[in-house]
Amino acid sequence: MGADLYALSERYKRYCELLDLKYSKRSQDVSQEELEKLDKEIDKIWNEMYMNYEYFRDSYNSSNLLWLLGLNYWIWFAQFMEKNSCIISAENCKKILKIVLRRGHMITKERIREKLEEDLGSGVDIEEWYKYFKDKYNRFIKFLERCIECGGMEASV
Repeated sequence: MGADLYALSERYKRYCELLDLKYSKRSQDVSQEELEKLDKEIDKIWNEMYMNYEYFRDSYNSSNLLWLLGLNYWIWFAQFMEKNSCIISAENCKKILKIVLRRGHMITKERIREKLEEDLGSGVDIEEWYKYFKDKYNRFIKFLERCIECGGMEASV
């Protein structure tokens, strides 16, 4: 389980259309070949979204970036969603970005050691995890910037 976040890009809209099409066709008499072709197109678009910072995933486990930053998806992040919706406006994406940027200093080897040893026990490779979290943080920043360009995001948290 985890948070799946999508920039409201044209690619994401196409991705949703194709997923809807796939699930509607599964209930019809459609060839396996046609479904596989649709799956390939869905995978292609998902990869394009990922490569263009239009998708971000944060698992609810030791690798969770927001937890390391002292934040969470259920209360803190959810406050930015439109009422009764999974949509976060570009304006609220800017607010999230501002807060996350202010917390970047929290990604320290000491804090990572503290968090991971609590979850995973001793013997974790702190250098590897430090690099992982720095890379993930930078990716999240780029993702939020892309969301602002695209007019917001949809969040499944």
